[in-house]
Amino acid sequence: QTLETKFETTGLENDIINFLNIALENGWITQSA
Repeated sequence: QTLETKFETTGLENDIINFLNIALENGWITQSA
């Protein structure tokens, strides 16, 4: 389940979620267990 399906987001909030997803995929940030 993606963050997009967990929360109803629009505009800036959605942009932030998209950025975080990209950052995780590219290893820019690490996700704690």
